[in-house]
Amino acid sequence: MAIQLGNTFLHGNGFAFMLVIAFTVAIALLGTTLAAMNTGVRISFAMAQDEAMDHPETVDLSVLAQPAAPPANAWWRSSALRAVGLGILLLGALVVLAVLLQSLRP
Repeated sequence: MAIQLGNTFLHGNGFAFMLVIAFTVAIALLGTTLAAMNTGVRISFAMAQDEAMDHPETVDLSVLAQPAAPPANAWWRSSALRAVGLGILLLGALVVLAVLLQSLRP
């Protein structure tokens, strides 16, 4: 549908229009995911401070870094999980791209 609209209103540039829409959706998805993960870190930190976590002795997120007292342990652990997830996502994208390029080859 995006291709048809782009071809009609953008003088045959429907494929480029579709790519712009896909890129915009990917950026929005990344932004909302990072915002939700940052909120999750703060909630986990608050729960750890209130001793509301299941096993606070094994997941010590309530340790504060001394200069400004941010939830440093929670941020580092969340960043490590994000890095693993992003690596899996990028690997999947490369596989899809390789399959698409292989299928376009004459």
